[in-house]
Order: sequence, then structure tokens, then C-alpha cells
Amino acid sequence: MRRHALFPLCLLAIFLFPASAIAGINIITDGPSLLTSCHYALKGLDNDFDELSPEQQNDSFVCMAYLGGIMGATHHAARLAKLRYAQTSAGKGDQRDFNLYCINWELKHHELARLLLRYARRNPDNVYGPAYKLVFRALEDAYPCR
Repeated sequence: MRRHALFPLCLLAIFLFPASAIAGINIITDGPSLLTSCHYALKGLDNDFDELSPEQQNDSFVCMAYLGGIMGATHHAARLAKLRYAQTSAGKGDQRDFNLYCINWELKHHELARLLLRYARRNPDNVYGPAYKLVFRALEDAYPCR
């Protein structure tokens, strides 16, 4: 019976202290939240992470993890598309004709974060909306095909 007595207290704790508040991590949902995290990441990389608060350090990690996930998934999709194109053309087609993305796959996380912030400063109207769209717009702007 004691187990059931703790249940209301656990629910109260969840409502009073959501996981994001406990962890102090910025949750990336839109362009502005991503830009905030990436700003802290570059500030830490350019200066010293010790100058950032623990929450800002966490935010910088979230930026790098988010960008790494986008780049990994995008690179995988591009390679898979080229493979399927080669299969359907029996290896006779030019794969350069079927580039989903013309991204520099050697881009480092901090270079992508810098590219993203630069794009946002030049295109403030494109900042709002889903974070992944902002990343793709910045990449397509920096690495247009053809």
C-alpha cells in the first residue's frame, strides 16, 4: 500500500519541475531556440567554456548534437539516393545528376554553427519556424547545387 501513497507526490514533482527545467537544457523546437544554443556553443569554442554558465554549456552541447544529427541523417539520405539511382540506371547514369544535396560533408560542427548564425543574420525572416528548416535553408544557401 505504501507504493500507492508516493504516486501523487511523483505526479506533483513532474508538474512542478519539468525535465527541461531540472536539467537546465534548452529544448530545440524552432529556429530561435537553435540559434540561442549555437550562439553559446560558438562563444564557448571561441573563448572558454568555463566562462559559460552550466545551462549555457548544456545549450552548446545541444546545438552540436542537433547539428550532428541533421548532418548524419542528411548524408545518409544522400548516399542512399545515389545508390538507388545507380541501381535504377544500371550504373550508367552520372550520379552528379542526382545530387539531393551539394553540401560539403567535411564540415565541422562549429563551422556549421557559424554558417547557420551568419545565414540567420542575413535572412531574419527565415529564422522562425522549425529548426530543421532553418538548417536546410542555411546549407542550401551556402552550398547550392549547380
